[in-house]
Amino acid sequence: MMRVLAIASLIAVAAGCSDPIPVLRIISTQDNMDGTLTIKYKLRTIDGSSCSLEATCYEPNLGWMTATSGGGDGTSDLSSKDDWVEHTFVWKYSDDLGPGVHTGVKVRLTPYTETEKGKSKTAGPMTVGTPFVVATLTGQDSLAFIDPNTQKVIQTVQTGNAPSAVAVSPDGRTLAVCNKDGASVTLISVEGLLMGEIAVGNNPSSCAFHPTQPLLFVTCYDDAKLFVLDLSTMTVAAEIPVDTGPTDVAVTPAGNAVVVTCEDASTLVVVDTDTYTTVSVAQVSAPTALAVTPDGNTLFVVSKDAGVLLVYDASNLQTPISTLALGLQPCDVATSPDGKYAVCANSGSNSVSIVNLQTLTVSSTVNVGVNPVAVAISHDSTFAYVACRDSNRVDKVDIEAGSRPAYYSTGTDTNPEGVVALPR
Repeated sequence: MMRVLAIASLIAVAAGCSDPIPVLRIISTQDNMDGTLTIKYKLRTIDGSSCSLEATCYEPNLGWMTATSGGGDGTSDLSSKDDWVEHTFVWKYSDDLGPGVHTGVKVRLTPYTETEKGKSKTAGPMTVGTPFVVATLTGQDSLAFIDPNTQKVIQTVQTGNAPSAVAVSPDGRTLAVCNKDGASVTLISVEGLLMGEIAVGNNPSSCAFHPTQPLLFVTCYDDAKLFVLDLSTMTVAAEIPVDTGPTDVAVTPAGNAVVVTCEDASTLVVVDTDTYTTVSVAQVSAPTALAVTPDGNTLFVVSKDAGVLLVYDASNLQTPISTLALGLQPCDVATSPDGKYAVCANSGSNSVSIVNLQTLTVSSTVNVGVNPVAVAISHDSTFAYVACRDSNRVDKVDIEAGSRPAYYSTGTDTNPEGVVALPR
């Protein structure tokens, strides 16, 4: 009888336990792409006690540290009950980790009351941070790494003479810079380390990476040639004659062809990447720049003299399927990674034209700085970055909103002529 009573007593004590041990459950995380990460979580205590939160973060090179609070519900006087109460913790990771993109990151939340500490819950590993925008500072013979969050130049790296066009490799690790007065291409890691320099023809005007092979294609305006660089050996693999005045180059997503705009000859030249031979030539009035959609089905060409964007089915470059009026003297075009938009830089009217690719219409025109000469689009297709040469700055354009929320000064007499948004 005594044993039965003892067991019954233990059951009663367990059922009526009122120790306010806090329990936490992480629901979701969201990188706000402004240097902060929002973590949604739920809290629970048996007696509804008020809780506090200990937040720590981890980065592989830095280890564990206290996570800086950037808003949300804070870390103290957090309500709870015997069910669940939802809260948010905003981590200001830019303060703890610095600018740029960080991988392998973790956040650990530990709830506690005045008398009890709950079990920690960890989110991650994850990638956080906003990729740098990189601009060529033609007037300073250098490359600028810009942090979109702080709107400041974080680092500059020396290049060759008068860097103009810049491209980033498919894996996001290497930058290629055309030095128009140096007859060379400089290769720089995204960490800002010089990897080497390769001599090419006169006045290299643009470059593009092959999607799967260690090859870089470079147009040389004064020589009317397309140079093929083998990056595994850092040598010139081929010199391919094209028409006069090559200004831009694009590689198809499949990597089987290269298309070159030849402004002086008013042609588009298509080169087979296996044989390095010209397979077709199409007539276009003063083509200045081009871009291809991510699926490779559509090609866009801007004509500086005509002030238009020509839209082609990639299988037939002889006749455009549509022609759209732009601003004055359009000189560059970029397509968004999601395939929804194209953005054209109008150097003569100090604006960009945003083109809706579903409707093939200009959805908005946004005023930017003086002499916009190059444009790039962010990895998430949200923003366009525009190199405004004569304003010594890079403008940030919200593509959906059709507005310019910010610009980044690159310094006096820097004259940026090329820009690229690093992938994440």
